[in-house]
Amino acid sequence: MTGLRNPILQFLRIDLSHLPTRYPHVLVTPQYNTERLFLARALEHGVNIMRAHEVTGVQQDPTGVHVTVKTPAGTEQSLRADYVVGADGRNSCVRQSLGLPSST
Repeated sequence: MTGLRNPILQFLRIDLSHLPTRYPHVLVTPQYNTERLFLARALEHGVNIMRAHEVTGVQQDPTGVHVTVKTPAGTEQSLRADYVVGADGRNSCVRQSLGLPSST
């Protein structure tokens, strides 16, 4: 993955170059690079990626997670998983189901 090393945050005017670390910079990379790496890693581990599905409900219990999704055809489907990753933004259903705030 490539990125642009920047030791000074221009918008905040904070000089990071004097920090006691081997990495005194911010590494900026496009989100598509991160998504590509996450996808490759998930597929390596057998994760089933379901695109164009909308999560409409999440309920966790001691043995896993029950997830309700709306399919691309508009029907509702129930799924069972060991865990769920909410990567659909700050207003995600997963986030709301956990009672997390929508803004950070």
